[in-house]
Amino acid sequence: MSPLVPQRPPPPLGAFRALLVLPGLAAVLAVGAGWLAGGAVARGEGDPGAAPLALAVLAGALLAACGAIVPSLRRRFDDDRLRTAALAITDELTGVGTRRFVLDRLEQELGRARRYGRVVSCSLLDIDGLARVNESVGTDGGDAVLRAAAAVVRGSLRGADVVGRLRDDELLIVLPETDEPSARLISDRLRLAVASLQVLHAGITLGATASLGVVTYDPAAEREAPEVEGVLRRADQALFKAKSAGRDRVG
Repeated sequence: MSPLVPQRPPPPLGAFRALLVLPGLAAVLAVGAGWLAGGAVARGEGDPGAAPLALAVLAGALLAACGAIVPSLRRRFDDDRLRTAALAITDELTGVGTRRFVLDRLEQELGRARRYGRVVSCSLLDIDGLARVNESVGTDGGDAVLRAAAAVVRGSLRGADVVGRLRDDELLIVLPETDEPSARLISDRLRLAVASLQVLHAGITLGATASLGVVTYDPAAEREAPEVEGVLRRADQALFKAKSAGRDRVG
């Protein structure tokens, strides 16, 4: 999952204006230099080569200025495009992927599993009792717990795994090329990581637990490949079993 991208102010408007003005300024100064040099020559006060020389000097200086500004602006444009793209797929509150992002990745991994016969799993994580935290200490406290849980989940995953915020207090974790036993081990590790959290908010230490529902698609065992909606339904059912069995467990 991509980390949060540091905020950076947009390129200064003055730089854009300078870039736009420089070519016109070069033309004006060149014409002016030619006119002055030509007038001097007509009065017998100058060299006929002065006008071309003045033009060459001014053009060179202005081109050098353009050459210094353009690469800097190009870097700023590229940085801004990358930052905008990252923000578009990053959930503002938690710092993990957005719903659209994680569902797109799930669809991609399901397609890859169908084509190449690879297994893929996903785990639906729900923060237990977050509504009670919101009622007791306010939504800011609940948000702090959710942010901390998302951060510890993201930090506990492998490089190829993807996590995104599916609903208010639910995170969807996509586990490529991961069979069911391995997915359950990973999910239990995430459960323990969330249970170890101690979130300090407004002078109060808040804890949390999580329940997880695991789903695995193995092309060798299933003739019909599920769609994203079908996988989510199965994950919801597995999560409901974990909640019904007492929470803070993997279903």
